[in-house]
Amino acid sequence: MMPKGEGLMSGSKKLAALFLIILVHSFSLYAETFSVESYSVDISVDASKKLAVNEDMDLYFTSPSHGLIRDVQYDFGRTRIKVSDVHGEDIADTERDGGFLSIIMGYPDRYITGPASFSFGYSLQYPADEYPDYDELYYNIVSPGYWDCDMDIISFSVSFPAPVDKDRIWVTYGPYGSSARLPFGISEDGMTVYGRYSSLPAGYGITLRAEMDEGYFHLAKPQNDGSVFIYAAIGIIAAAAILSSAVYFIKGRDGKLIIPVRFSPPEGFSPMDTQYLIEGTIDSTAIAAMLIYWADRGYVSINDDGSSYSFDKLKDPDSSAKESERALFKAFFEEDHVDAETLRMQGFPSKLRRDVIPVVMEGFSGRNAITEPSTLKLRKIVFAAILAAALVSGSLLGISAMPELLPFGLIPAFMAYMVLRSFSVQISRAGRLRVSVVLPLLFFLVFITFFMFTAIVSGSISGLAGPAVLAFMILLSISMFSAAHISKRSQYGNDRLTEALGYREFIDKVEKDRIKELSEEDPEYFYHVLPYAMVFGLADAWAGKFRDIPIAEADWYYSPYPFDPFVYSSFGRRWHDDYIRHIDPPRNTGGGGSRTFSGSSGFSGGGFSGGGGRSW
Repeated sequence: MMPKGEGLMSGSKKLAALFLIILVHSFSLYAETFSVESYSVDISVDASKKLAVNEDMDLYFTSPSHGLIRDVQYDFGRTRIKVSDVHGEDIADTERDGGFLSIIMGYPDRYITGPASFSFGYSLQYPADEYPDYDELYYNIVSPGYWDCDMDIISFSVSFPAPVDKDRIWVTYGPYGSSARLPFGISEDGMTVYGRYSSLPAGYGITLRAEMDEGYFHLAKPQNDGSVFIYAAIGIIAAAAILSSAVYFIKGRDGKLIIPVRFSPPEGFSPMDTQYLIEGTIDSTAIAAMLIYWADRGYVSINDDGSSYSFDKLKDPDSSAKESERALFKAFFEEDHVDAETLRMQGFPSKLRRDVIPVVMEGFSGRNAITEPSTLKLRKIVFAAILAAALVSGSLLGISAMPELLPFGLIPAFMAYMVLRSFSVQISRAGRLRVSVVLPLLFFLVFITFFMFTAIVSGSISGLAGPAVLAFMILLSISMFSAAHISKRSQYGNDRLTEALGYREFIDKVEKDRIKELSEEDPEYFYHVLPYAMVFGLADAWAGKFRDIPIAEADWYYSPYPFDPFVYSSFGRRWHDDYIRHIDPPRNTGGGGSRTFSGSSGFSGGGFSGGGGRSW
């Protein structure tokens, strides 16, 4: 019988062996499908700090592969080098992605198994370093962490344009951050450094650092960090902001109105006409005012059951009614009795936009245009100029980081333009900042700015990139809001607006004694004025003036509430709630609405270039 302890030991060994097999297999999933039998790098450096690199590699493919992908790194934080002149016999393609140039070598139409050799080259243009007291070359012969296979033999040779001091040269190896030294050789003239090593483990690197006197690379040029593109981008969008602001102040704004008190609305203007004259829109308030307006004239009766409304048509508007008023009446009363559900089923909101508002706008055209046509044309031109400036400026911001990021400047710029145009026009029409408009606008702007900021700043090597994106959005916003307000009233518009605001002044400021006199002369006076008070936003104020003045109860309004002027003045608010809940509810659109330090010997992985290799 096997001892009890021996059985447990045997089971433990089996589990350990199984775990080891799984572990080894797991690592094999990440190992490369080839090994490097020899890797030779020859580099020629000139006084402009341009490196001509030639590589020869002997590989052994353990699994079928099309060939080798050599990833050459060119983006190092805030330093970017230029890779060019890629050459070699078996290069199938090249790709740029994530700061690497991938040189794809091999055969797309067949597989390689066993030994294979690749010879290729490329040039690296380094910028002048920023150290004031010395120059240096810091280069990864083999980058640590980028090769998932062992290397049997590694050799390098670096030829310099002038002698270098052997005591100011360091060759290090190991994982990233290692400062372990390797021996190296140098030619008698001090212009060539070389080395040959064997058995470099997977993930290890070899780095060369050579330090020279200041001015050694005297032909090297300062790094192009994209600042020229950034300055150009901000200059262009700033010019658009200046242009739109100048046009607004010089040609696109109205003079100050002198408003005398007026005791009646503009002649022939219904409450709907009056709202469009002042705000440039027709909303549920205007419809509520028109319902009271029609009821006061005997066209309509209003039924209030305490929770919703229904309406009965008594007769059509008389011959004095304007075409726009007739269009609204027809759109509202498709049947003689309507309620919220009927209006929704009949598509009243769509008919309002399609059949009524265009007629209202037509009534304010030609000789009756309330805006100078020339200023509207001027606004379109300014908007087009801003669009062009925004697209060019956004593109330049993207290019300033790297050419591949052009869409990340262009597309957000176009989106910001479209959003700002829509919202700025709404705000200019309303004449004031409404929370319902400002909050969505801020959300979209923050989202678009964050998207643009993240993409461009992450790819840029200039410290100006972040401030430039913010400045772009601010200047674009100024441009758009200035352009949206380019709208100068015509003489007709000035005259009618003066009359409307004069009537509003009267409703707002009239004293009770005067109201009492007018009510004695006309017992229905409260109802005649109420529709206009509603579009002026003074309905409750108007009702409040009748607290101590008796008025006759309207025979066209049926309500369960005790008679009170505020029942009528609150009609607009309650109708608006009914309209939003049942007639034209909001639709869900599915949207929101690194570097070395002076005097250091260097460490493995601290240099530039290098990169890695992989199969495909």
